[in-house]
Amino acid sequence: MISPRFARAPYITIVDIANGSVTWVQPVKNPFEAMPRGAGVSLAQWLVSIGCRVVIGTNFGPNLGFVLQQAGVAMHVVPPGYRVIDALRMLGLVR
Repeated sequence: MISPRFARAPYITIVDIANGSVTWVQPVKNPFEAMPRGAGVSLAQWLVSIGCRVVIGTNFGPNLGFVLQQAGVAMHVVPPGYRVIDALRMLGLVR
């Protein structure tokens, strides 16, 4: 499910997509969830470092958004509580 928080979501789901189909899915415990400060920037830098090109969330803080924008990562906003696959379909990323 899409968390109402992005940088402090308990899990981040990494999805590979090829030709409109999901080819790989890996939920990862968010290592930055409990950081007292800087969770957004740290998560954004990590996402860029693993080659992320698109992120889906309900809200992106300004610092996290700035890092992702500078790296050319597309940010898509969806309502909280959506299943990841439903959000991917709604955005037209998968069939």
